[in-house]
Amino acid sequence: MKQFTIKLMSFLVLFLIAIGIITFLGNKLVNKANYYKLSDRTKFVIFGNSHSECAFNDSLIRNFTNLSNSGESYFYTYLKTKKILSRNRQIRTVFIEYTNNILEKSKDGWIYDDTYLPIRIPTYFPLMDYSDFKLIWTKNNKGLLNCFPKSIMKNIGRNFKYILSNQIGFNKEARFGGYLYLVRDKTDSLINNPPIISIKEKTKNEISEINIKYLAKTIAFCKLNNVKVFLIRSPLHSKFTDIENEPKLRELIKSQLLNSEFLDFKDFKLQNYEFGDLDHLNYKGARVFSNFFNKLLDLNLLNKNNKQEFINNEILKLSISEPLNNMVKKKIS
Repeated sequence: MKQFTIKLMSFLVLFLIAIGIITFLGNKLVNKANYYKLSDRTKFVIFGNSHSECAFNDSLIRNFTNLSNSGESYFYTYLKTKKILSRNRQIRTVFIEYTNNILEKSKDGWIYDDTYLPIRIPTYFPLMDYSDFKLIWTKNNKGLLNCFPKSIMKNIGRNFKYILSNQIGFNKEARFGGYLYLVRDKTDSLINNPPIISIKEKTKNEISEINIKYLAKTIAFCKLNNVKVFLIRSPLHSKFTDIENEPKLRELIKSQLLNSEFLDFKDFKLQNYEFGDLDHLNYKGARVFSNFFNKLLDLNLLNKNNKQEFINNEILKLSISEPLNNMVKKKIS
């Protein structure tokens, strides 16, 4: 019995060592290969949460790739940005969604809550270093430990697939992000029956310091690598009221976010049926907005001296022409 126990323990130790070696070597190989390579045509990328995920249809914007992901904190955006830029030297411009809700203290949970860890850790496991693991460990060590088996097995499988095929792209395989074709249309319902907001929800004065810290690190990394970086806000419905922290949103740009340029499309005009809800575009709204955004890039928006003024004027042109378009539609009908 004693010999059996010794053999069993020896086997388990060797097995764990083998798993560790395979994972380490596999990750090292994939990190040096083209696993994170995007199309050579990609010159612009956008990172962010569900707002930009639903707003930017990258099939309609030239040389543009949407790598946003629902519920993504800037902690994971930072890891993603470092890897994508290091493997895609053709990218010269990065957009990062910057909107009101990401500043809320409650969004710290997007980094380490049990709801998000099983989704994030298997994907970002190969990109994390000691300090990244330490941050999550101090907040939710049990949740992190529970993610390790799935993360290890997923990455072993991923590594072998890549080694065998040499064709798998990270964006496809690991759901690193992408445009979400949102079909939902419940805007009218939300306007007519607004949700009851508790006093606790209304008082959102606390800021997510972790998120701001990692957003600042992401901006600094882009600038260090001579990549232009712009904060950007996707369109919001005029009835969307969750913007109590608007002064703080703008103050942080100067105080902690390296005075980065902010491209604000909050007031871009869309119809109710073009919103999925009050703060997300559905595929109809995304089509209109993405074509508009593509036009602005063609008009050299990023080299304008006063970019926001230019944006506002172009939006105003759309608003002025809207009555004429409606008259044309009536005549046609």
